[in-house]
Amino acid sequence: MIGVAIRLGLALGLHLRNADDSMSLDKKETMVRTWWSLHSVECLLSAITGRPCVLPLEDCSVDLPNAHEQSRTSLSGDSSSRSKSIRTNHHRAPGETGSSATHSDPERSMHQSGSYLDAYLSIGLITQKAIASLYSPRTATQTWDNIQSAITERTTELQKWKRGALPEEDGVLYNPFPAPDGLRELTLLRFSYYSLKILVTRPCLCRMERRIRGQTSGSADFNQKVAEACVKAAQDMVSMLPEQPNPQDLYETGPWWSIVHHRKYRPCPLANLLSF
Repeated sequence: MIGVAIRLGLALGLHLRNADDSMSLDKKETMVRTWWSLHSVECLLSAITGRPCVLPLEDCSVDLPNAHEQSRTSLSGDSSSRSKSIRTNHHRAPGETGSSATHSDPERSMHQSGSYLDAYLSIGLITQKAIASLYSPRTATQTWDNIQSAITERTTELQKWKRGALPEEDGVLYNPFPAPDGLRELTLLRFSYYSLKILVTRPCLCRMERRIRGQTSGSADFNQKVAEACVKAAQDMVSMLPEQPNPQDLYETGPWWSIVHHRKYRPCPLANLLSF
């Protein structure tokens, strides 16, 4: 169903930037949000199933959604100037005054809007990049050095994302988003963070000594550290899951639609949850 919806979205051109000044701002925003909603679900399914994403980032030029609803209603002037303002805000990087930053830059939203919507879409973009650089068929022809470099790049992006989306003060996580975003949103982002960290670091859990002969000590140390980080991420995700089934808490604050995917990281008595 998601695949069909994506294809229909492509046929309608939802993946392309809309420069029609005669279209109302609200309709443009609805189309943008429709596309990114499909994109975020498709990124999640790609991570779960291992299949590639339908549309490469370089072929998608649509703006990111306008996270703040009040900016849609408080802007004055004609629809052309309002659309131009939003497009500029979507694409401009911190401190940038001229050329636009690409929509696929996962840092853009964290440094500007600071909303749950931006955070969720940003980690989806990083997930798509991770799948393409670490799990696509083309990686079979790459050297292990290239794979290690890709792991480092994705890990760096993920940690930068975490500093904006899941900030801590004195070791305690706090909510950086304006109301009504709260505990549920933070919980979903934490699950997304640990899932992606496992996805990025998992290649180093393979028996590398069987695949790579005579690798350097530096390469072996890298593999060991990344493999340990993968296990640690799984343990951290485990700590978020209840020891005893709690359907109400799961439905109110957890990722109930993908709990089977997360459950595989923990052999705990969550099976009863699936019967509700």
